[in-house]
Amino acid sequence: MTIKTTTDRTACVDTEIHWIDATQHRPPSGAKVLCINQRHGIAVLSTWLPSHGFTHWHPLPTWKKP
Repeated sequence: MTIKTTTDRTACVDTEIHWIDATQHRPPSGAKVLCINQRHGIAVLSTWLPSHGFTHWHPLPTWKKP
């Protein structure tokens, strides 16, 4: 995990984890995931529906098992 703050200091990012292109790998329809439209650049936690206009997605994190 490589975590850093963006140069404008508005976000904390992991440079090794990337958005998944929805045209190459569709998330399960109706599943809650992190969604983003690449052109608009605003990520949201949402239920995935193709009609929402998102271009990329990422699964939610899980808790590390002890």
